[in-house]
Amino acid sequence: MSRRAARLCRDYGVDPETQIVETGAWKFPTVRQLLGYNSPERRLERRIIRELLGDPERDQFIVRDIPEPCDLRKVGYLVSESCVSVSIRRMGYDIVVRVIL
Repeated sequence: MSRRAARLCRDYGVDPETQIVETGAWKFPTVRQLLGYNSPERRLERRIIRELLGDPERDQFIVRDIPEPCDLRKVGYLVSESCVSVSIRRMGYDIVVRVIL
């Protein structure tokens, strides 16, 4: 059996994606990690980002036809983390998105 020097964090049993390398303590998962790729929140996030990229000069728009209920607070956090700060409010069956300057 050959021996080699431990070079990577995983050689010591610490995963840098889920643990703090210095202490070995567990990291708290982010909102993005807790939500699946096809969750209603992530789908709405992608839709809002597409709208923002389609016309960057707009400061307000309405998103219609939301198929499932979702947590708008999480969606606002995801969009703000991705590109720009937004305020998301439900107005009847529509969602109003305002860019925060």
